[in-house]
Amino acid sequence: MSTNPRPASPVQAVVVCAMPSEVEPFLQLAEGGHQPDLEAPDLQFGRIKMWAVKTASSSLLVVESGIGLANAAAASTLALHLTGAQLLLSAGSAGGLAAKIKVGDVVVSTACRYGTADATAFGYEPGQIPGEPVLFESAESLLAPAKAAGALPGEVISADVFVMSDNVAQFRERFPQALATDMESAAHAQIAHHFGVDFASIRGISDLCGPTADQENHMSAGIVSAASAQVVLAVVDAHAKA
Repeated sequence: MSTNPRPASPVQAVVVCAMPSEVEPFLQLAEGGHQPDLEAPDLQFGRIKMWAVKTASSSLLVVESGIGLANAAAASTLALHLTGAQLLLSAGSAGGLAAKIKVGDVVVSTACRYGTADATAFGYEPGQIPGEPVLFESAESLLAPAKAAGALPGEVISADVFVMSDNVAQFRERFPQALATDMESAAHAQIAHHFGVDFASIRGISDLCGPTADQENHMSAGIVSAASAQVVLAVVDAHAKA
């Protein structure tokens, strides 16, 4: 094993989003000479796209992973390997799961877990993958700046199915502490755990999962992702100063 010190990362954080509409608000925050173009990523590996974003106070690698757990894990692994970053954030939009959550809120994960993993027959907890923790906790140091920026702290679950009115009850019963659900964050959290880097999911609530969800209870992914981006910047800045 090499004893050479790990070189400093060229970025303060890797920020992974699933969709172009979630990436775009981060590109719009760029300042200085390089103005990222959504249609022309700085790097691309297969379907994984990456942009170097320099804001007034932060340097980020913003990544578009594609939707789903496998895409999320592949993108996080690649980005952390390329950059050596010590902070990984999952950003963009999510569905509101808890009754108190409203469209337009931003949630920061206290922990992430898988919503559809089930090895309970072998003594594991709901959402726990054998050999992995029951849940993937977010770094405590990331929660305070996120809350100060207006985010609500709570668990985020990730599933390979959309959570809608016909299945929301089972998720609420299994994970009563969960505030939000998406299709990527738990995979990002697992990769961060394996790499030993700090992680949190910071997601804007674009819709409500449940019988009351309708057209009046939706907000575009781009709008809530812009709110997510502001919290992300506050967290990155605080992490860099720690």
